[in-house]
Amino acid sequence: MELELYKEVILTQNFPEYNLYAGDIATIIDYIPHPEWGEEGAILEIFSEMDKSVKILTVPQSSIQPWQPPIIDERVKAISFTETMISVTLHDDRMITIPLTWYPRLLRATPEQRENWAIHGEGYCVRWEALHQDLNIETLLRGASPATVTVNN
Repeated sequence: MELELYKEVILTQNFPEYNLYAGDIATIIDYIPHPEWGEEGAILEIFSEMDKSVKILTVPQSSIQPWQPPIIDERVKAISFTETMISVTLHDDRMITIPLTWYPRLLRATPEQRENWAIHGEGYCVRWEALHQDLNIETLLRGASPATVTVNN
């Protein structure tokens, strides 16, 4: 199966001689037939994080597959605590960890009170009803503490 040219692909096997490993992303720039009727090759271009071309190589077509960008899902999946931190796991498996000092009510709460939370706002807010405490995911993603958030009327 030939993938569309100039699309990103993901390597499915390691090529340590090129310092490339399964999971690395490349751009497919051409196909090349095997000289002895074996598996066709795919010519890949590897780019740096600054979009500079750093390497071109040929790999068997079976060693690549289409790359799909990760799905961003910022809804809350789970909450966990240490004595000083709160961690929020999102549905896309990102984890945001912040100091409990940002939320004094949670800092002073018992472990049982901290575990008594519910998701609100279609998954973008966490509420501790007994503590009268809300945690907004948008605020966390911006890296702002609740004390620095301003509301524009």
